[in-house]
Amino acid sequence: MKVKFEIVRKASKMVKIFIKKKKNIKIHKICAWTNLGKMWYILGDSRDTDVKGGSVMYSVFDVANWFLQKEEMTNKKLQKLCYYAQAWSYAFNNKKMFDGDFEAWVHGPVNRSLWNALRNYGYDKVESNHFSKSAHNIEDDSILELLEDVWATYGEFSGGQLEALTHREKPWCKARIGLDEYEPSQTLIAPDDMRSYYRSLLVEN
Repeated sequence: MKVKFEIVRKASKMVKIFIKKKKNIKIHKICAWTNLGKMWYILGDSRDTDVKGGSVMYSVFDVANWFLQKEEMTNKKLQKLCYYAQAWSYAFNNKKMFDGDFEAWVHGPVNRSLWNALRNYGYDKVESNHFSKSAHNIEDDSILELLEDVWATYGEFSGGQLEALTHREKPWCKARIGLDEYEPSQTLIAPDDMRSYYRSLLVEN
């Protein structure tokens, strides 16, 4: 438990650095700003998420592919990085970064589509080119900036360490209410809970 506490303490420190940096974020073109307590956050950007309107929403595989270009990693670590990318996008941009939700599994947030695609890896690392032929390149500068910040904040930790961190955070905990510690669940982690929890960290720090 002492080791896990140190991991969470260190991760929390990294998150505070991440938040401090993002509080100083410069305004982007075609962005609306809203006052949220003590800070300003981006409400939107130039990418329209309406596919019918001609724009493209990224998929979880596009984001997973971006992280895999940083290093080969386990399915668990990749899941948690994608989760944090989505969560902080809700907090800063008031919308999801990619099309996909996360379920409150025993070992932390999991996107089922991504898990199904990588289930055969078990605890082995996923190769960096696993999604390279099918994934779209991410070209949105604001999304790339956020991904880089998420990587800089969480990338040094293992999947198990990130799991321990998510287990101390409200969105996963709330979705697990009423369940035993090792009870399987398909309950979705509510986007509103992700948005409000990570925004609350912005106000607190």
